[in-house]
Amino acid sequence: MARDHARGVVIALFFVAISTLIPHPAWAQASGTLPPLDPAYRDLAFLEAHSLTPRGLSSLRPLSYGRVAWLVRDARLWLAANPREAGTVHSDLEAVLARLERRFSVEALARSEFTAELEAGGGRSPGRRLADNGIGSADMVLNPLWANRGGRAYGDEATRAAGGRATMRVASSIAIGVAGRLSALRASGVEPGRRGGALEAAYLRARVGRFAVQLGRDTWWQTAQTLGTSLSFSGNAPPVDLVRVGTDHPLSVFVLGDVELAATAADLGANQNFPHARLFVFSMKSRPIPDLRLGLTIVNKQGGEGAPEASTADRVKDLSFVWDLFTEGTSFPFSDKMTGVQFHLTLPAFHRAELFGEVNLTDFDHRRVRTMMSTAAGYRMGFALRRLGDSGRHGLVAEGEWLGALMYRHEQFLSGMTVDGFAQGSNLGPDGRRLSLAYDYYAPTAAWGAKVRATYEARSIDRHERDRTTLPPIFRRAEAFPSEHRYRLHARVRRWLGDRLGLALSGGVERVSDFEHQSGAERTNFALLLHLWQTF
Repeated sequence: MARDHARGVVIALFFVAISTLIPHPAWAQASGTLPPLDPAYRDLAFLEAHSLTPRGLSSLRPLSYGRVAWLVRDARLWLAANPREAGTVHSDLEAVLARLERRFSVEALARSEFTAELEAGGGRSPGRRLADNGIGSADMVLNPLWANRGGRAYGDEATRAAGGRATMRVASSIAIGVAGRLSALRASGVEPGRRGGALEAAYLRARVGRFAVQLGRDTWWQTAQTLGTSLSFSGNAPPVDLVRVGTDHPLSVFVLGDVELAATAADLGANQNFPHARLFVFSMKSRPIPDLRLGLTIVNKQGGEGAPEASTADRVKDLSFVWDLFTEGTSFPFSDKMTGVQFHLTLPAFHRAELFGEVNLTDFDHRRVRTMMSTAAGYRMGFALRRLGDSGRHGLVAEGEWLGALMYRHEQFLSGMTVDGFAQGSNLGPDGRRLSLAYDYYAPTAAWGAKVRATYEARSIDRHERDRTTLPPIFRRAEAFPSEHRYRLHARVRRWLGDRLGLALSGGVERVSDFEHQSGAERTNFALLLHLWQTF
C-alpha cells in the first residue's frame, strides 16, 4: 500500500513538472488554493495589521488565488485613499504590495503556477503517542517542535524532502491543483504517518459567483491572530479527500455584515479505527462591524467500515447538531460531535490591540453543563500588538490554551479528531495547558523577517472513570500520573531572495520533565529545519 501511495506521488510530481511546459494563457489558476506554508499569507497578515484589508482577511483557509488578488487590489485602493507618510512604514507597504501584485496580477493569473520545495533538517525530538485516559482515545502523536506544518511528516533525527505543486485553470472559473512530496526520514520515536510519499493535493475547484465548489484532495484549516493553532482545525491538520462548498468572496448580510460560509464533507482515510470514517464540518464567519469578527464551527464525525449503524434520517438529524440537545430520551451514539465559537476584536484606541478567543465543546449535553464546561471543553484566549515601534515592524502575541480531558477523544471513534496521527485541531492535545509569547519582526523592504516564540506546556493523562449509574454519566478522576512539562524556545528566520525565491531556517530547543509521564524522566529536545522554495 505504501508503495502504491508513493507511486501516486511520483505521478503527481510528474504532472506538476509537465505543467511548467504549458504556457498557454487559457490555463490559469485564479480558482486554485494556496497551501499552509505559502509565504503570501505572511504578506497578507502584514497588510491587515496596517488596516489595508477593509473587507477583512478570511480566517477560513485555504485562500484562493482569486481571493488574494481581490484583497491585494483592495489594499492598493485603500492605501491610495489613505496614504501613509513617507518613511519605513510606507516603504514596507509598497514592497509587500509590489511583490503580491507581481504574483497575483491579472497577467500572472493567466498563467499556470508551479512551486518547487526542498527541505532538510534533523535533531533529536522523539514523537510519542497519546495515552488512553479511560474515557476516550485518540491516535495522536505529540511532537511540538515539528508541528503546524500542514500535516507534513518529519523525522526528528533526519529529514530530506522534495515537493512540487502546480495550479492551472481549465475553464474560465475552473482550476485544478496537484501537489506531492517525497521524503526520506529517520525518527527516534514514533514513526511519523505519511512517510515516504504524500499526495498533498489533487483537486478540481470551480467558482460560481461569490461561491466555490471543490472536489478532491486538499488541506483546509482555520486561523486568526494566533500562534499557528486553532481548537477546531489548525495548520497541523493534513490534507484529506473532500467535497467543499463555500464562499470565495464574502456576502453582505444585513446585521451580520460580511459573512463567509463553508460546508465540508471529508473522507478521513484508511488509518481510522473505522476505516474511511466521514467528517462533516460547517463553518460560518461574520463581521458585523469592522473591528469585530465572530465565528461558529460545527463538526460531526460518523460512518466508516464497521462503525455503528444508523438510519439515514437519524444521520441527517445528527448533522444538525442541535436536534438532540434538548430532547429528552433522544441519543445518537453513532457519531462524535464538536462545536466551537470564536471572536476577534480590534481596539483602535489602544494601538489597534487585538483580543481573540475560542471555546470548543464536545458532545454537548445540557444535563451535565458543569462537566461539559470543564472535562469536555477547550478554551483559547490571547491578545496581539502587531504594529509596535515607529517602523511598525515589531509585533507581540500572547496566548493561553486549556483543553479538557475529553477533547478530541471518543469511546467509539477511537482515532479521535486525528488523521494518520496528526491532530486536526490543537496539537496541544486533551488535558493540556499552554502559555505562549511570540515576538515577530518583519522588514519587507529588507526582504526578511523573524519570529521567536517561548512556550510552556503541561499535559496530563490522569485516568478517569465514567459513573454510568447516573443519567447523564458522571466523569471522575480515578488515578493520577505525573504531568509532562515542556519549556520551549522556537525561532524562525525567513529571507526573500527575489519575488519568487526564498528560504526559511527554523529551529527550537525544549526541556521536558517527566517525559511520557514517567516520574524523573528528563530530556532536552532540539530541531533544525531548512526550507527552500521557488515559484515559477
